[in-house]
Amino acid sequence: MCGSILLLSIFFMVLPYTNSFISLNNKVIDTFAQYITKIT
Repeated sequence: MCGSILLLSIFFMVLPYTNSFISLNNKVIDTFAQYITKIT
């Protein structure tokens, strides 16, 4: 539990610096989600 909270805090700390990559991240996340839904 503590580890996930730590990851979330790091994620939100890094988030402002990755604004220019949000569209790319969304594309990767969508592809990853489709890949997972195909497996299950």
